[in-house]
Amino acid sequence: MFKYVAAGVLASTLIVTTSGQDEKGEKTSDNGNLLQAVTQGNVAEAGAESTTSYQKEIAKVWLTGLPDYQNKNVPNGFEINVRDVSGQPVNPANPDSSAKYPQGTKALNGSANAAGHVVYKDNGDGTISIFDAPMHFSGPDWEKADYNKTETQKIIDNPQVTTVYNGDAATVSLYAQYVK
Repeated sequence: MFKYVAAGVLASTLIVTTSGQDEKGEKTSDNGNLLQAVTQGNVAEAGAESTTSYQKEIAKVWLTGLPDYQNKNVPNGFEINVRDVSGQPVNPANPDSSAKYPQGTKALNGSANAAGHVVYKDNGDGTISIFDAPMHFSGPDWEKADYNKTETQKIIDNPQVTTVYNGDAATVSLYAQYVK
């Protein structure tokens, strides 16, 4: 009995929370498919249905920039944090002499530094430009204005342009649920 009550509560909760639009105005789920997944007892599929297209796109970028995650188990407590870094200095420790990120640039950080990070700009054509910015600008050279200006400009001028990961849908859905 509890199983059916829980499934009903979950179905109604998911329908309420997943109907509508994401921050880009895109439809976030198909309630018919969601209800069918829950009533058939496939709660994992229902959870995957509740992720937004925005979360899935962020997960694809994460998997593109850090391809080792395509074959990894998700660490405990893992999150992907998204931050708009448009116009911000590449080297925040020396902002006055640092190049600035172009408009539309986002930084994805794992919940622990060891999880990695991806700094990218969507090119609008199925590709992204990944900026090879270090997570930490350590060493005395980064404190020198000329060195900092030259090296941060190289980071901006020489991104890796790559096609966004479009592989295993289950992996994308798995990582999408960790996008915060």
